[in-house]
Amino acid sequence: MDDKDLYAGLIRLHILHHAAEEGAVYGLWMIKELGRHGYRLSPGTLYPILHGLERKGYLRSTREGEGSRLRRTYEATPAGRKALAAAKQRVWELFGEQRVAAVDLVRVLHLDPTVDLMARDSDLVPVTVVDTSASPDSLVSRAIHARPELRRAAAVIDASEASRRGAVYGALIPAVGVQGFGGALGGGPDSGRSRVAGMTDYMLSVGWRLGPGGLFDQGRINAASAQLSTAKLNQQKLRESISAEVLQAVARVRAYGGEIGLAERTLASAQETLRLTEARRQFGVGAVLEDIQAQQALTQARSDYVNAIAQYNKAQYALAAALGDRTR
Repeated sequence: MDDKDLYAGLIRLHILHHAAEEGAVYGLWMIKELGRHGYRLSPGTLYPILHGLERKGYLRSTREGEGSRLRRTYEATPAGRKALAAAKQRVWELFGEQRVAAVDLVRVLHLDPTVDLMARDSDLVPVTVVDTSASPDSLVSRAIHARPELRRAAAVIDASEASRRGAVYGALIPAVGVQGFGGALGGGPDSGRSRVAGMTDYMLSVGWRLGPGGLFDQGRINAASAQLSTAKLNQQKLRESISAEVLQAVARVRAYGGEIGLAERTLASAQETLRLTEARRQFGVGAVLEDIQAQQALTQARSDYVNAIAQYNKAQYALAAALGDRTR
């Protein structure tokens, strides 16, 4: 289903609603009412919709007036009122999903749970999360300082450097030991206490370990050096990956920004074409097919414009993520 089908469904709901609430409606009044809601329809577009609803049994038409004042009015049938009630229920379910999404957004943004987020404007508009007028180098530098992956890589390098220093210099630190001995010595023909003397000895030892885990353990030193080199290489690769990610995100934002400008001009052109087509029909020089084609072109232009804005907004948030701003 494309946007034209979606808008046609909304238009049918509008018609059923007014045909049920107003009692009876006619074509010109319905065109003005729909225009009040942003739907610009010509008689060549509206009346086929009315006839289709009548064929399905949702509307019933009646001729009123005489002569030049003759017109056909439409009112909702019981089947039309039932279908309208079911459609309204589905619409309320859709609004309920929107409220659930708003609650989820409050949780993600860590806002006050009592905050009730509502869209300020129903139109999709471009958002500026990151100012892309800054130079690419400054944005890359910002990402290098903010990305947590690089902080983790720096911590791994510090740990690997400490391990290498331990392998190189740790074995040079000797193992120091201290021991003390105490006792008494005595003897002779007279073994009294006066001939017993106390004795105390002390011993200090200093030693180094040779081989694995000690002096000349070149294998351990080489392993620690290799681990440090690997950590530095991984950090460099991560820097290059982040730089490429930022530059690609900036390029996408700028490209989609240009597409928005093109889509705006196309939309304005389609609106003007529809206006001229309707004016031609009023003067009897236009065809119904021209009006339908202008309506389709306008619908496509609106779809392209909305899609361009959506892609631009996604690119903006992707750039913010690439810069290390995960809170947006």
